[in-house]
Amino acid sequence: MTLAERIDPKKIEAIVEASKETIGEPAPAAPEVPAYTVEPLAAEANIEAFAAVDLRVGKVLAAARVKGSDKLLQLTIDLGPLGQRNIFSGIAASYAPEQLVGKHVVVFANLKPRKMRFGVSEGMVLASGAKDDAITVLELDARSLPGEKIS
Repeated sequence: MTLAERIDPKKIEAIVEASKETIGEPAPAAPEVPAYTVEPLAAEANIEAFAAVDLRVGKVLAAARVKGSDKLLQLTIDLGPLGQRNIFSGIAASYAPEQLVGKHVVVFANLKPRKMRFGVSEGMVLASGAKDDAITVLELDARSLPGEKIS
């Protein structure tokens, strides 16, 4: 009595090849349509337009709510050898101040300072999100060094 027969690899290969002919190529999957919308792309820009923007790694040293504003947090950002910056960011509905301290973020470092009612903002922390309560700050790995150029 034989419990099992040895399978010939050539027979298996022939069966697989034959099944390819009958099945055919799989149909490409239809792209998924997101359940949300985003703003359309801006006009195309050349690389020189991007070169004018100086993005740097910033480490959040301190964060506090701004009295008299529901939207703003005041951030003290360390840019390493480039010094510290005071930046007002409209992310208060998405972040408690203590959530940001110690994070490495992307800073638009050569943005012209802007005088605001609460003080001078010396840059911009980059973030995404269409609604005030759904903003996500662009975070970098903790191995990045404050002041490093982002390209």
